[in-house]
Amino acid sequence: MQPEEYSLTSGEKTASAQVLDGPGFFYGIALVTDGTNAATFTFYDGLTATGTEFLPEMVFPSSATQRRDVILLPYAIGLSVGCYIKVSVAGQGTVKYTVLTRLQR
Repeated sequence: MQPEEYSLTSGEKTASAQVLDGPGFFYGIALVTDGTNAATFTFYDGLTATGTEFLPEMVFPSSATQRRDVILLPYAIGLSVGCYIKVSVAGQGTVKYTVLTRLQR
């Protein structure tokens, strides 16, 4: 039996994805770019990219010396539907990321 509230990570993702199914909280994101191409992330309170944006679009630059980024918020952002992350990478680049959330039951 799981506790009423518990922490989740999305597991490693490489493309746009639903990372939380149901009401909960967003705490942050950790990512690694390919070392060449910038990655753009858009964050939605929803199960698809038609939800409500809850953070401004973020662009993470990439270079041989700047491939990793971690954003940990000092407070949780409440989500009423779920969390969907839309990802686009310049050129034919790649990115790997993990989202930190908490599901509220």
